[in-house]
Amino acid sequence: MKTKVISLLVVLFAANSCIRPSNQRVPEPIVVEPVTVAVEDVVTRQSFISTLSPNYVAIVQPRVAGYLSAKLFENGMPVKRGQTIFKIENRRQNADMIAAKAAFESAKAQAVEAANNYNRAVPLAAIDAISQAQLDQYTAQYRAAQESVRSAEQNLRNAELDVEYTTIKASINGIISTSEAYVGDYVGPGTRFEVLTTISNIDTLSVDLALPMSEYLRLVADRKEPNRTF
Repeated sequence: MKTKVISLLVVLFAANSCIRPSNQRVPEPIVVEPVTVAVEDVVTRQSFISTLSPNYVAIVQPRVAGYLSAKLFENGMPVKRGQTIFKIENRRQNADMIAAKAAFESAKAQAVEAANNYNRAVPLAAIDAISQAQLDQYTAQYRAAQESVRSAEQNLRNAELDVEYTTIKASINGIISTSEAYVGDYVGPGTRFEVLTTISNIDTLSVDLALPMSEYLRLVADRKEPNRTF
């Protein structure tokens, strides 16, 4: 009797296992799309210690000597070409310019007098009213007076330039450096402040890279390999 009951249970269990519930959903098939594999270079980024150097540095030197009266910039700040950065006391230069103007006017007056004497002497010499020696003297005085005018005019121009040179302007655009000279210091040619500062142009810069030798050799080796670019 027990054997029949166990057999009946096994048959019922097997029947239940074969029967699939009607509400169970069949999973949908997975769609796999093809992918094209592309080969690309991978950029390797590394950090190294380096310094930036300007390709052009302008040295600021005063052309005249005098006491520094003004410093019109901040250290390390950008300046523009033509911007006033220093001023030198110009009382001596102004006095020299006034003296040069007076000498120029005096030379012109003497040249006018010499020209009048020469112009009067020429017709008199033609009629032998004066000697040839006197004519030569008037001629020499006239030419010397003309040379004096030219010399006095050049001296005046130089004096005017010296006055202009007491105002020092930036010669280029860039970053201005520090200056060891202070207001009141005697600066200019022949002094300890022959150079006041420098201006670095930063339109283009050079990079000095501290590259380890092992890394440099690796890059050289990679450069020799085909299809490798850096």
